[in-house]
Amino acid sequence: MKAVAHRARDIADIEAILSAHPNIDEEWIVSTVREFAEALDTPELVTDLVKLFRKRAPAKVTKKARTRKR
Repeated sequence: MKAVAHRARDIADIEAILSAHPNIDEEWIVSTVREFAEALDTPELVTDLVKLFRKRAPAKVTKKARTRKR
């Protein structure tokens, strides 16, 4: 709903949520916001949300421990 409200404070909140939850389901969120954007005739809701996803730091990938050969 923050993406639909689209206020400056809501955008900042979305950035904080994305930081706190790096493995969030982006596809589902964009799909849901797209439905609202189409109903409200405001495509910028989706484009701005996608920009936020692209702007954030990528999720950290943990490396598997390697066994050393002697």
